[in-house]
Amino acid sequence: MKVQVVVGARDLPDSSGSLATISLAGEELGRTEVVTDSSNPSWVKVSVLDFDDIEEKDLTVAICSESDGSSTGDADFNLSSLLEKKVDKKPMEGGGSIFVFAAEHEVLGSLNLQLCANGLKNTEGFLGMSREKSDPFLTIKGTSGDDVHTSDVVSDTLDPVFPKVDLPLSDLCDGNLDGPLEFTIHDYDRDGSHDFMGSFSRSVNDIISIAASGDAVDLSKKGNVLVLVAELVDYVNPVEVGHAAIEASALVMKAEVDSESKSEKAARALEKAEEARAEAEKARAEADEKESQTQELAEQLADAEKAAEDAKAAAQNAADEAASQPVAGVIKFKLRGEKLKNTEGLFRKPDPFFALQKPKEDGDDWDNVLISNVERDTLNPSWGEVEVEICALGDGDLDGVLRVVVFDHEKDGKHDLMGFFESSVNGLLSASETDEFISIMRKGRETGQIFVEEADLSGYVDPEETKQQLKELNDKADTARFFVMGKSAAVKSATDAAEEAQSTAEYMAQKAETAAEQAETASSEFEAAKAALEEAASKLAALVE
Repeated sequence: MKVQVVVGARDLPDSSGSLATISLAGEELGRTEVVTDSSNPSWVKVSVLDFDDIEEKDLTVAICSESDGSSTGDADFNLSSLLEKKVDKKPMEGGGSIFVFAAEHEVLGSLNLQLCANGLKNTEGFLGMSREKSDPFLTIKGTSGDDVHTSDVVSDTLDPVFPKVDLPLSDLCDGNLDGPLEFTIHDYDRDGSHDFMGSFSRSVNDIISIAASGDAVDLSKKGNVLVLVAELVDYVNPVEVGHAAIEASALVMKAEVDSESKSEKAARALEKAEEARAEAEKARAEADEKESQTQELAEQLADAEKAAEDAKAAAQNAADEAASQPVAGVIKFKLRGEKLKNTEGLFRKPDPFFALQKPKEDGDDWDNVLISNVERDTLNPSWGEVEVEICALGDGDLDGVLRVVVFDHEKDGKHDLMGFFESSVNGLLSASETDEFISIMRKGRETGQIFVEEADLSGYVDPEETKQQLKELNDKADTARFFVMGKSAAVKSATDAAEEAQSTAEYMAQKAETAAEQAETASSEFEAAKAALEEAASKLAALVE
């Protein structure tokens, strides 16, 4: 099997001019053209390699400077792994990243072609003096040097219009649209000694350009040739596909970095907001304590009591707002199946995928939360890692029942049930820590085994803990209010201290509000970055499919 390889790079430290080489154990197997004035080069030249010779070996892809040919960075790629992923990226020590796209070398499409000739030299009779005219026919040799087409004979003419023909690009040029083709015209003779009438050499791209311009091509002998029709049919350009996948992979990489940065920023902002709120609560308690000591300032004491009530109401509002927010947290997990029951008969294997489901509100049915990728033609699928927000699974209860249902994918959408099992978030996390499998069942019988290879819960905040914290804040507010009332007999000298503490509390409350707004902004930025990551990952997955 032959494999076509497309190379690109991103964020190179030197943008003056670069090329890429592909080598195995020091032997160069392919080299791209030079791209100048770009730190993100996308090389056009495709390298076609013999997969059978290098199946289990690592290819070294190096980025070289145009000026002296020295390597500015390199990375190793296993071709078998690369064919499975389709596109992969690796960083270089000197800066920047190498992206490589690999797929089975498959030349798709054909060239729809029709030629005519004008003013050919007559080869009939002595020195062409016969009243009869030649009987021209056309032969075409591909880039391999083999004959790929011989036209019908056009009788008795020096201006033949050869029949239109559809030539597979795989035979014609093996996908190399710039490789030379040889076009030859002969005069047909019954004895097989066909007389040479002229020839010319052009590539597929040359022929298409000539057809568009309407120019004539001079033959090596008398006469010329016009290209009446030259069109590519169902042609798929491997370079465009490869660089589209590379660009999508680069977007995923950038989105991952951006998402991680925004996540850290949001976490820091939230931590500062919590610290500021705690300081504000402490300052409020101190203000209430000092204000309660002022016996003669009854009116100020009443105001302080009202302020304590307002604080309690604000805490309740905060509790209500927290209750209305979705539960934070994300679970990522990866499943692998073994010994799945074949639903496709003796000669085929199924295309398994799974759906993660949660109970509907009425409890009578299930809703899909996510659908995995489809693993083709296997009874032992290894699905890619998936992630889902905890809020999408229900009320945040990590022990709430979930269901994983395995289907055999069908093109008509009527997917065959292969089996299911019930678990929970905690169940998946526990299963990932053991080597034990989970049986999937159908009609009371085991139909396969599922292993939880990875499971990780991040960013989760227990709703009950949040409620308890808010309750404690309310209790503290109540304690502070009663403490203010109990200290109503305090001396007048505490007035200045109480006013100072009140000012501090207001400042800290404003600081807490500002921190909360910053945390909300950071959280919004994180969600936007995460959405961009998901969009880029989706685009890459579509291109790889």
